[in-house]
Amino acid sequence: METEDRAKRLAWVEEFQTQAAVKIREDSKNLGKPTRITSLAALARYLKPQEIQTGLTEIVGNKEYRDIKSVVAKSGTAYFFSETFLPEDRAKRLAGIDEFHLKAVEKVRGDSKYQAKLTKADSLATLAPELTPEEIQAGLAEITKDAQCPDIKSIITRSGAAYFFGSLGVAVILDISGHAPCDFAAK
Repeated sequence: METEDRAKRLAWVEEFQTQAAVKIREDSKNLGKPTRITSLAALARYLKPQEIQTGLTEIVGNKEYRDIKSVVAKSGTAYFFSETFLPEDRAKRLAGIDEFHLKAVEKVRGDSKYQAKLTKADSLATLAPELTPEEIQAGLAEITKDAQCPDIKSIITRSGAAYFFGSLGVAVILDISGHAPCDFAAK
């Protein structure tokens, strides 16, 4: 029974590797960006965290997947990409932008939920001082488009200042801001 269980787990790891390689290549080719390790874990519902890590480590060293490479962002999060479709230096920069995106979403949600305040777009640049202004703008532009963040919205005041907020806290924010909702242009 133990041998059979072990064989089943090895088959699941191999199946996961195949599915992960397909996703990594598709993301690199079609989206032009590296794949965050957390999105690959969703493909491995039967595997233990150690098996997922082992499976991904083996992908990078396997001849069958020789185009699959990894980069590690400053936070320690691993990203995978196909060098057939995405050069390594670009994958590193995009991983940095993605990390900024995640930090910005976390801050916006925290500001809205716990402090009942809007987050000024300009203030988010301090979360990733290593990024260029263009990369910061790219990360900010993705926030309201991200299907994983349907609660995050942006507004621009009449003076042109841009803000983000988590829609779960917006009613409180607008009530305490002293401004009527019509003072803002929603985006």
